[in-house]
Amino acid sequence: VMKPSAPPLERYPLRNLSVRFQNARMEEEFPTHAREKYLSTDRLLIFSGAAAHTAYGLLDVLTLPEDIARETMFLRIISSLVVAICGLLTFTKWGRRRIMTLGAVGPAACSISVAMMLEIINTISPPYYVGLLHIAVVFAAIGRLNFRVCISQLLIIYLCFAWGTRNLPASADLLAAHFFTVGTFLSCALASYVLERNRRIEFIQHRDKEKYYAKLREMMSEVEKDIKRKNALLNVLGHVVKTPLHQIIGYSQIIEQSCNQASNQSE
Repeated sequence: VMKPSAPPLERYPLRNLSVRFQNARMEEEFPTHAREKYLSTDRLLIFSGAAAHTAYGLLDVLTLPEDIARETMFLRIISSLVVAICGLLTFTKWGRRRIMTLGAVGPAACSISVAMMLEIINTISPPYYVGLLHIAVVFAAIGRLNFRVCISQLLIIYLCFAWGTRNLPASADLLAAHFFTVGTFLSCALASYVLERNRRIEFIQHRDKEKYYAKLREMMSEVEKDIKRKNALLNVLGHVVKTPLHQIIGYSQIIEQSCNQASNQSE
């Protein structure tokens, strides 16, 4: 049994823009493999995103007026609960089958809440709101979202940020915030493309190994059957050969005894 020598993407090419298999059967099998392999990582990302979003509430309390901090904390708690519920749903059969959708809800919920916070405080200061938006972007990129879903997710995140800052006066700080957000958006889009491509190459290699091991198991099974058949044949042959040999030995012993008796009588 020889492993395929051709590179994985030559045997199962991908579409250039969507990073999807051209082979329909491979595209159907990939989500099942991804759920089995990346489920625990996706679940950890969802809960980590909820925890990070809630933890930023401490900065709200320290830097914002009390009435505004109360409103922002309410938005944080609501959005974090939504993300946490999505994480809990991944423990169900229904949630495991829709892990990609649930993983996309987290960054979207955080981004919408941040946009509403920016609308409330009407400023991009304190700047950690921009940093939090970047965290949401990173979570969208490293989560197990396929490339098309990730691009849509990143676009939604940026639109939320743009909507939250639409009433702010033009300034160097606002321009810098948009610049870094767009830069992070493009970097994460590239990272998502590379990750998706590598995951699919890994899937092809995993599939090849499974086929290789299945062939080995089939060969081992055939060998075991051949050994059993050989042993059965040897047992039969042994019985066939031993029976006449016992008769020959018995006759020879009788003849020997007869000869000994004849010699004794002659003496």
